[in-house]
Amino acid sequence: MCRNHLLGEHKELHQLIGQLRKKLSITGYIKKNCIEVSSITSRHDALVKEMERRGVQTSVPCS
Repeated sequence: MCRNHLLGEHKELHQLIGQLRKKLSITGYIKKNCIEVSSITSRHDALVKEMERRGVQTSVPCS
């Protein structure tokens, strides 16, 4: 995965988590198989690990 896609997916996961925290519906994403809710955390962790391996910096805080 290129750097831009890596950062883009990381940002999208943070946006998705923001939607969940605001209690906004993500039903459409689930029905269209755009996300797999059960793997959000593990996917994020894998992306962060790869970014660290590459020495990539991000402006999105990971807490």
